[in-house]
Amino acid sequence: EPREVLLRLYGAILQGVDSLVLESVMFAILAERSLGPQLYGVFPEGRLEQYLPSRPLKTQELRDPVLSGAIATRMARFHGMEMPFTKEPRWLFGTMERLPQMNLVEMYSLKDEMNSLRKLLDDTPSPVVFCHNDIQEGNILLLSEPDSDDNLMLVDFEYSSYNYRGFDIGNHFCEW
Repeated sequence: EPREVLLRLYGAILQGVDSLVLESVMFAILAERSLGPQLYGVFPEGRLEQYLPSRPLKTQELRDPVLSGAIATRMARFHGMEMPFTKEPRWLFGTMERLPQMNLVEMYSLKDEMNSLRKLLDDTPSPVVFCHNDIQEGNILLLSEPDSDDNLMLVDFEYSSYNYRGFDIGNHFCEW
């Protein structure tokens, strides 16, 4: 039995039974495939997971060629996952549709921009894959005691879903 665990309490992002069940299933699958910390238990307000002696990366470390290569390898493994969730890329447009319709500039139409983006993405050969959707320095841990040569661990999967692979890669590079 582990002597140290991490108690994670859910915040406002995960609301409703469906979200909690999907998050728990996703976390368990990622843990089983060594793409996330081990899952020890789930309860309505949170979960117990493996404590990983580590520290989050610093922004400037994202540019380090060795770490950048390791991040790309992790991301590729993540993108290669088959998950039992809808394969429709809802995250990008779902997020945009939840934005309040603020008419700050009358000539700007969010709806028209979203339609243009949807058409552009339909015509772009960026496959829909399982994405982290938030690969920034705070969600990449540098392990103090790696089990293998792989010394990075992605964490915080609350935004993970099927999405355009290019979005996940581009979003990561925006963090540099």
